[in-house]
Amino acid sequence: MAAEAPGYVQPSPVQLHDDLGGVTFMLSPESFFQVNTPQAERMLDLIRQELDLQPGERLLDAYSGVGSFALPLAHGLTEVVAVEENPKAVADGVSCLPYN
Repeated sequence: MAAEAPGYVQPSPVQLHDDLGGVTFMLSPESFFQVNTPQAERMLDLIRQELDLQPGERLLDAYSGVGSFALPLAHGLTEVVAVEENPKAVADGVSCLPYN
């Protein structure tokens, strides 16, 4: 239906917000996010403990989705590389950077 048709309402983009590991994520329906937040928090704690990341180190997060692990783990690191093939997930991860 054309935007100028009578009665047409342009749908606004759907965006969900969720917090994980001290980071607020803004999510579109097409991107991947750990929907079981309590379990994702446990996994994040386990990853932090096992990696024992130190300031100045680098991190690679493969299959990162919106950065569910990369962003909460990034504090103090020299570089974080998040690899994701879904452009919507990449855009969502990038869009939340200024707010965190």
